[in-house]
Amino acid sequence: MMHLYPSDINDKLEFDKILQRLSTYCLGAPAKSIVLGMKAFNHKNKIERLLDEIAEFQIVFAMQWEFPLFHYASIQEELYLLKKVDYVLELESYLKLYDYLRNVDAISQFFKSKEKQEQLPLLFAIAQQIEFDSGLLKNFEKIFSEDGKLKPSASPELKKIFSQISSKERELDQVFNGIISKFKKMGYLTDNLESYKNSRRVLSVAAEAKRKIKGIIHDESATGKTVFIEPEASVELNNMLFDLEAQKRLEVYKILKTLSANLRPYIEEFDLWQKILVRYDVIRSKALFAKSYEGKRPRISDNAEMDLIDIYHPLLKLHNDALGKETVSSTLKLDDQQRILVISGPNAGGKSICLKSVGLNQMMLQSGMLIPVNENSKFMLFNKIMIDIGDQQSLEGDLSTYSSKLIHMKHFAENAKSKSLVLMDEFGSGSDPKMGGAIAEAVLDKLVHKRCYGVITTHYSNIKHYAYQSSSILNGAMLFDKDQLQPTYILKVGKPGSSFAFEIANKIGLPAELLDYAKNKAGKDSKTVDQLLIDLQEEKKQLSAQIEAQKTEQSRLQKLIQNYEQMRADLSIRRKKLKLETKQKSVQELSEGEKELQKLIKEIRKEKDLEKAKERIKAIKNKKSESIEEVNSLSDDVYKVEIEKVKDLKIGQYVKLRNGTQTGKVIDITNKSVKLEMGMIQMEVSKSDILLAEQPIEVRAKGIITDTKLNPFTIESNLDVRGYSKAEAEASIQEFLDNALMSSKAQLKILHGKGSGVLRKVLWAKAKEYKDIKKIWHPEEEFGGQGVTFISFD
Repeated sequence: MMHLYPSDINDKLEFDKILQRLSTYCLGAPAKSIVLGMKAFNHKNKIERLLDEIAEFQIVFAMQWEFPLFHYASIQEELYLLKKVDYVLELESYLKLYDYLRNVDAISQFFKSKEKQEQLPLLFAIAQQIEFDSGLLKNFEKIFSEDGKLKPSASPELKKIFSQISSKERELDQVFNGIISKFKKMGYLTDNLESYKNSRRVLSVAAEAKRKIKGIIHDESATGKTVFIEPEASVELNNMLFDLEAQKRLEVYKILKTLSANLRPYIEEFDLWQKILVRYDVIRSKALFAKSYEGKRPRISDNAEMDLIDIYHPLLKLHNDALGKETVSSTLKLDDQQRILVISGPNAGGKSICLKSVGLNQMMLQSGMLIPVNENSKFMLFNKIMIDIGDQQSLEGDLSTYSSKLIHMKHFAENAKSKSLVLMDEFGSGSDPKMGGAIAEAVLDKLVHKRCYGVITTHYSNIKHYAYQSSSILNGAMLFDKDQLQPTYILKVGKPGSSFAFEIANKIGLPAELLDYAKNKAGKDSKTVDQLLIDLQEEKKQLSAQIEAQKTEQSRLQKLIQNYEQMRADLSIRRKKLKLETKQKSVQELSEGEKELQKLIKEIRKEKDLEKAKERIKAIKNKKSESIEEVNSLSDDVYKVEIEKVKDLKIGQYVKLRNGTQTGKVIDITNKSVKLEMGMIQMEVSKSDILLAEQPIEVRAKGIITDTKLNPFTIESNLDVRGYSKAEAEASIQEFLDNALMSSKAQLKILHGKGSGVLRKVLWAKAKEYKDIKKIWHPEEEFGGQGVTFISFD
């Protein structure tokens, strides 16, 4: 649950203006309502998903695909009324529902493309919720035309009524035109000749001639100079038309009542479709709005760090872009060691804008929006965002500016935690600098111990001095051009800034005598303290750099010592290995000699000198036993050394085989062996057969993944090359067949799909190169047909 303080944080950070601008990109009122009510939250997975959805809509723009989303209105009232049995909606309401059906159908058609499904998986997942009954759309198409008008052919009866109305209107035209021609010649009519009153066609008669025309008077003009008379000759026809219009309204009512009955079972579906349209609308609006301020997606760090590179205030950027002016960005970094930045510098130098930029971008990101920063920036997510910006003076609440600041400081001190972001503008101001500064310093000390994160602006020297002394706080300054006497709006992290009050006062033309008086009153020490802080900060920075350099040198020296010790150990083990190989060779030679002696025994038996032969055999056996013992001893020494090297081996480290050059990643460890992943192969080897190695350069490539044990090894029997290019498929198939031959697999299965048949041809051509392949064939259609190939070996 996010904790946002104070209650008007959206207004103070101008987040409400961001939402207002975002809402102008929405196509429907329901989405605008959602956008204007958006709030920040702290669920990383949800934020990442929202950003992924925006990224997919950016793909839609980049590919110049027309996403079928049209203007729409809320249908909540229509769905509520539709629940009532036999209720008939207004004609406009049915047209709203018709628009929803056409929009949902268009979205379904849009995602029938395999390419769009693959490139827009999240947007496609939303569309997969749509269960569309095409019969429902056909009902509407039967009743309404494309421009939303009722079709005369909506029912046989309505078609008949429309035909009769058309016939009577033609008949009335003939009669009426004759009457107009007659009375116009007689001078009885006004210039307008005719009109419609009470849905009936009437003559526009001059008031002085109204007694000369027989008929029914329906109305007269405001001036009384024109009288509207339905001539007697057309009354009967008008009555017939009036009756036909009534019949038409009744038939339309019946048609719409039937339509309502057909729609009623789909009320829940319409509600879901509205939510889907709203969701697409919000995603699309975020993507379009981000274009206007060049919004990017930063990295969300799981660690306690913020590395904000080239961060802009989005509203200021939009304003300056419209005027053709450049906007200055800021760069700052906070981490677990230095969690608070104190910014000082001249008034109107950009301190507050920098502070607001941090808060506003954080709110936007935690609301699932792209933000105007360098895409290599890192943000962390906060559970609490608390601010003190602007004048909180309240006459109704009997609060002065400083009282309100004290209330905020109390809230921060009580509620700040390690995952809290605190933003305070003009920290400590509003009271006596000595006492107000002391209270501010006490609050800052409390926040440091609370281990929260924050950005603070101030003019107080004691706050800048505290920041200098604390290892948890960074000093920062808004740079000031002393020559031009104007702010640069550039943030420089690492040293405090001066307020440049006297210089600015001189520039705006404050009388010299007033400045002299102020300088004398302030004393020489006032400027000296600020300069001393700057000098001390610079010295501290240089000293830190020297210490860092010493640490780097010490680390390098330590690595050299470790390398030397490693070389000594390697040399010792190599000597033992050489001796081991010599002894093993000696044992082998003695074994060969023993075999020769067995031959000699047979010859000596013939010469009756058996005792002499036995003595010679015994001497050779003793020598062999001694060599074997020495071999075993050396083997134990070598094994112990090798095992010692990898005793602290961890999953994820990289090693290489002693008898090879290929590097592999450790994925599992047992007492005596490890399981390695070497490219597309997995194998299990003894700990004594590996050496520690550095991580290899990653090369991305498609291919098959097999699971191999060094002795014996097993190979997968299936391979899927669907979606591969011709070259990728050929390489993967060759490697797959080679491994299968090595493992003596009897039968293989390769999925290549039907498509244009290119991958199938590649496979069959490659298979012909292997003489050991006994048979290659396609299975029955129900098991894949031409999209699958089976291979069997001799």
